[in-house]
Amino acid sequence: MRDGIYRLKLTAHDGMEHGAIHLANGAFFGAGLGYVYQGRLEPIQDDWLTGTMKIRKTVDQTAPLLGQFKEATLDIRGTWDPVSRSFSWRGQAYGHHSIVIQGQGHELPARSEPAPRLPIFKPSSLILLRHASVERSPGMLFGTDDVPLNDVGLRQAMAWQSVFAASPPAAVFVSPLQRAVQTARLAVAALADTLFIREELREIDLGAWEGMSREEIERHSPGAWEERGKNFAGYRPAGGENFQDVQDRIYPVFQEMSAMAKAQDKPVLAVTHAGVIRALLCHILGMPMNNLFRIQMDWASLSILEPAAGMWRVRCVNMLPFEQRSLPG
Repeated sequence: MRDGIYRLKLTAHDGMEHGAIHLANGAFFGAGLGYVYQGRLEPIQDDWLTGTMKIRKTVDQTAPLLGQFKEATLDIRGTWDPVSRSFSWRGQAYGHHSIVIQGQGHELPARSEPAPRLPIFKPSSLILLRHASVERSPGMLFGTDDVPLNDVGLRQAMAWQSVFAASPPAAVFVSPLQRAVQTARLAVAALADTLFIREELREIDLGAWEGMSREEIERHSPGAWEERGKNFAGYRPAGGENFQDVQDRIYPVFQEMSAMAKAQDKPVLAVTHAGVIRALLCHILGMPMNNLFRIQMDWASLSILEPAAGMWRVRCVNMLPFEQRSLPG
């Protein structure tokens, strides 16, 4: 196996876990929804693999996904297919024959972009990171639907690792939706098992519109799409939220993050969603809510807020992990 980033699926009797690992010189580390892991993988004769993996349940995980254990070290035996660049292995815990975990994965396509070069975050700043790219059908709307990262998203999230390793945040606040949790664990390896999960940071609830396309909405509810576009602050799809609801529920978390950043004199990171970040930026900038979609918010993009003279100043918006631009100040 060559150095690179690999998607990893772990399966046990009780359930499964999805994540990614970064492999370099035989050693790897990574994270998924509820665990962090590290270890070694070595090729032996022909296409066989051997190695070890230490897997640890995260502090914030509420339900065991792979079994009733907090930490285990697995002895790995498996195979590697150099054509498909995929692997499959069986891991059994030392001294615990009941802990057996199957692993499968494949190499993610390499990217040609250079590593990000960002300045060190200033003390007391707030960093807003949108989750990375997800699995979804083209044109489908999703808010609280719990969709996972795709292969591109796993790589996007891990692209931020060097930045947050150089300038680690005091804490990481995260939406409970798996696309945000995966992004956070992969982007901030040092704090991967101590996230602050906040329900208030979830994406806008689209109610009856979840999983529908614009065409389906217009067919089922003629005029509703245009009506919402004229009133983002007030219009709620049936059973859903408007953006004023989102802004109101996220503000107490914003205050909590601000107080922590000030008390510790270190930056604080929130990994959340485009709708949440746009609603917060509208508040900070005093923008009408109807202008929120004028703010571009790409997958895995970073926005930075800094305290200045008793207010918050927006230092940058929508910075991507592979961009090579410097920031003023």
